[in-house]
Amino acid sequence: LAAFLYTSVKNASLDHIQKQQRKPKKFEDLDNSLYSLDEILEGEEIYAMVLNQVYQGIESLPDQCKKIFKMLYFEGKSTQETAKILNLSVQSVRNQKTRAIQLLKIKVDATNLLSVALLQVLLDYFQSK
Repeated sequence: LAAFLYTSVKNASLDHIQKQQRKPKKFEDLDNSLYSLDEILEGEEIYAMVLNQVYQGIESLPDQCKKIFKMLYFEGKSTQETAKILNLSVQSVRNQKTRAIQLLKIKVDATNLLSVALLQVLLDYFQSK
C-alpha cells in the first residue's frame, strides 16, 4: 500500500515537472521561486496525515467489517475465499465489504477532499487486483 502511494505521488510529481518544462522560459524563474523545500516537505506531511487518517478509519471499523476489509484489500483474498475462511455466505461478505467502504467514506474527514480522493484511488486500485 505504501509503495503504491509513493509511486503515485512520484508519478504525479514527474508529470508536473514535464508540464513545467513546456512553459515559456520567462516563467521559469517565477516557478523556481515558488517551489521551495518547505513546500515540498509540507506536501509530504499532508500526504502522511491523509494516509494516517485512512488507516485510522480502517482500524475503527466494526470487527467483522475490519476483518473482511483487510482480507479482501490487504491480503488479496477473493470474496469466495474470505467467505469460506470465515464460514459466511458470499453475500454476507459482499454486504460487509460495502458497509466497510461506506463507513470509511464517512469516517475519513469529508471536508478534506484530498483524503476522500485518496481513499477512492486506494479502493479502485485494490479492486482492480
